[in-house]
Amino acid sequence: MRPGRLVSAAVLVAVAIALGLFARDVRATQRSFARDDLRVAAAAPGQPDWRASTTFPFAWSDDLLGLGGDRRLRLAIQEFKLTYSRPAGFDSGQAATRARDAAEAALAASAQDADPKRASQALDLLGLLVFGDSTAGGGSAAATRAVSDLQQSIALDDANDAAKTNLELVLKLLRTNGSRVGSAAAAGPRSSGHRGAGSGTPGEGY
Repeated sequence: MRPGRLVSAAVLVAVAIALGLFARDVRATQRSFARDDLRVAAAAPGQPDWRASTTFPFAWSDDLLGLGGDRRLRLAIQEFKLTYSRPAGFDSGQAATRARDAAEAALAASAQDADPKRASQALDLLGLLVFGDSTAGGGSAAATRAVSDLQQSIALDDANDAAKTNLELVLKLLRTNGSRVGSAAAAGPRSSGHRGAGSGTPGEGY
């Protein structure tokens, strides 16, 4: 066989091997999502990350499957849950503050998702998180942000019944406590103006 044909054959073999390995990466990525979703549903110990061990850079299979937004939302939900499960500790609430700020930053990033359903779910949880600030001394400004987030969540996905229920409960609690919040109707989706990590007020959650 001529040298040129040998090189061509070697290239074809290499490409075939690479495609096979990439296909395995894609399957592994899909399985990792299903596996970690089951772990969350079963409340299994450990912190799922919805990532697979891959031969090629993980982002390749992740991008092909379009799972980046789903992963960001899942991880943000995990951060949200940690703000409620973390014990008080002996550090004057510093660990709780960091956990709460990490959750706000993760949810705020997910709220910018191009998919309205994912953004709506993130805003719903973000509204509850911020409402915790208002009940922990954050005042009417935090309450206004919470109501705004919940309203935007519903605007993005009118089928988000959880956000509707949460908004109703938040408004009821505010009325019961005699609190008034500023108008949030003009804010519009994705414009709640959150402060970002490092500036949150530790709260008990809601």
